[in-house]
Amino acid sequence: MSEQNMPVAPNPLLAQLRIPGETFKLPSGGIFYNNNELDESVINGEVYVYPMTAIDEITIKTPDKLFSGDAIVDIFAHCIPQIKNPRMMFSKDIDFLLVCLRMLSYGQTISLTATHNCTNAKEHSYDVELREFIAKSKSIDPTTITQLFTVTMDNGQVVHLQPARFGDIVRFYQSLDRTDTNSQEVDYEKLKITMIENVVGMIHDVNNITEKSFITEWLKSIPVKWTYKIGDAIGASSDWGPNFKATVICTDCNQPYEISAPINPIAFFM
Repeated sequence: MSEQNMPVAPNPLLAQLRIPGETFKLPSGGIFYNNNELDESVINGEVYVYPMTAIDEITIKTPDKLFSGDAIVDIFAHCIPQIKNPRMMFSKDIDFLLVCLRMLSYGQTISLTATHNCTNAKEHSYDVELREFIAKSKSIDPTTITQLFTVTMDNGQVVHLQPARFGDIVRFYQSLDRTDTNSQEVDYEKLKITMIENVVGMIHDVNNITEKSFITEWLKSIPVKWTYKIGDAIGASSDWGPNFKATVICTDCNQPYEISAPINPIAFFM
């Protein structure tokens, strides 16, 4: 047997290298996932998360990969292998997992800057417990799914909603970026199309019809008050997921106040 065909001995340095992670329950509880988004080993929406490596850190800080969503796909394949299709995961589940990943990879706290509204307040940096964001995360209540994610139109047509998926959010921001934001003239036609696509992504079906082109045409044709009704229902059904607010003690006046982390937790890694 030639040296080129000799089997490669396993690296003894890697035998015990896999650093333990932690199990977290998705805010969605895994509800609605029925297209192989999750590995069959996932029970009750609980997934195991491993810390990132230095290579993962480079990936998540690569702007092009972030913009395309490929960074999340690559990192989840390595750090959260029970997530099989991140693009089809709900955006709020992805946000939640990014907070968990940040905590396991870099430590329990994150430094945030904020300015209180007290007299002569200055900007200060505060160490916030990431575990607090995770603990405050609100889960979907399975007993209210039918009520929250169903809206009936005045003509009896029934709209079934679904949370926004990560892939839809990525496409939404890509569409916004393709508009000329530096121009003083806004392309309202493109903006309208982008907003309609965003709403369509949160509609599972209308009268059990799931074809997106039909739903898009229907959405463009309904009365404006129906559009507002759907918007209100989307807002009501979005009250779940991670909470990016924390209470700190103001350095200037020693009084507690609430600060907010960036809404997009990818900023935690930049």
